[in-house]
Amino acid sequence: MSGLSVLSFGFTRGLWDGEGAEDVQRMMGYAQHLDAYVVVTNSYRRHGLKPLALAENVEAIPTDAFGPLHSMWRMLRIGVSILRRKKITLIQAQDPLGTGLVAVLLGKIFRLPVNICSYGPNAYDPHWVASHWKHRLLAPLSRWIMRQSRGIQVDGQLTANRLINAGYGPDKVAVKPVVPANLDRFLQIDRAPRNPTQPVRLLYVGRFAAQKNLGMLIAVAKLLRARGCTFEMSLVGDGPELASLKSAIERDGLEPLVKFRGQMPRDQIAGAFADADIFVLTSDYEGYPRVLMEAAAAALPAVTTAVSGADDAIADGVSGHIVPIGDAAAAAERLAALIESAELRNRMGVAARAHIRGQLDPAANAPRQVAIWRRVAEPH
Repeated sequence: MSGLSVLSFGFTRGLWDGEGAEDVQRMMGYAQHLDAYVVVTNSYRRHGLKPLALAENVEAIPTDAFGPLHSMWRMLRIGVSILRRKKITLIQAQDPLGTGLVAVLLGKIFRLPVNICSYGPNAYDPHWVASHWKHRLLAPLSRWIMRQSRGIQVDGQLTANRLINAGYGPDKVAVKPVVPANLDRFLQIDRAPRNPTQPVRLLYVGRFAAQKNLGMLIAVAKLLRARGCTFEMSLVGDGPELASLKSAIERDGLEPLVKFRGQMPRDQIAGAFADADIFVLTSDYEGYPRVLMEAAAAALPAVTTAVSGADDAIADGVSGHIVPIGDAAAAAERLAALIESAELRNRMGVAARAHIRGQLDPAANAPRQVAIWRRVAEPH
């Protein structure tokens, strides 16, 4: 018996995707170290999910709600029921908003410690706060939720530093990125020598959404074209900005240089990284982007804006480059140097893979998470 039981609130609908699914593998890895693990998942009636027993000590319970507010209410009711029938030592929430509010309220009612994950939306990231009026309204609530918790878990050192600078004690903040379970597929990519007469292939993978600042990506492509660089940029993904992105590319005459490859299933993404020479990310804000982990594991040098996790995934100037948010000129300059030198690309790619092997060992993922829970659950 480990003496540790966790009630978790989150969005992991992938637990219903079968035993080979990434969420299942990660959660089962955690459960090996726990007496009980109950995961309450935000879900709606259209998903058609039913309670699931993944193992003797692991339950997955969908909220099966009509909408977001109903789902929060269902989380509260399900949480009360679980806490009355099970011995739980810690409550976990996957975000510092909806699930975090549920966790904090239950923690106060049942006098249990709460651990909040701040992955993605960060109430102390000025770019996130300024990006939408709703974020400006939600930021104070998010900050209150984090202050009520005993532990805060973040996915990058940049986010940790923001919280510490905002007054949170360093002992309250833990850094733990979510390590993709399929990272081995990227580590196994063999980079064969490229034909030097062919264009250097740049790759972007992600949603076409406002936070990704794809306007900056277009500006970078224009600057590279003006410098006479020989390149081709592949965009993998989909999202609400797709139509405006295509219009901008047509308007600027970038169709010969920028190619859309559509949305790819997760199990095919490694092939896109294998076909690329450089990875590029121009986001205004992120949690620790898994694409930076995947690029490094695939031995790709990356040029990225200074989003959370960038300084963890990339050794700046050694395995890639980190540029200021919104600075298209700086990104184009770094990319041009990589485009013009195969030796530099290869050297940085090798360094990227070595760096990520040391930073993100999938075998250490579960013990690292359980160590955070133990620290938060210790009596204060």
